[in-house]
Amino acid sequence: MKSQGIDATYVHIAEGVSSGVAPIFCGAKRAKRIIVVKGANDTLSPEDVDAAAPLLRKADAIIVQFEIPMRTVYTR
Repeated sequence: MKSQGIDATYVHIAEGVSSGVAPIFCGAKRAKRIIVVKGANDTLSPEDVDAAAPLLRKADAIIVQFEIPMRTVYTR
């Protein structure tokens, strides 16, 4: 991230928790199944968002996904 100019100040490693994954299985007639294992993504809390608020306020855009807890998605 840093080499691409992305501020990684608030990126952390969740000790003892695996990374999140979402493999997509494509079947007959273009049917798709996605299995989501949230892993470390599920540890992001509203308090984490509050801690990063000064930086987030400066952002032009924020992208949020549903692999984090819904209470965190709706923070602020």
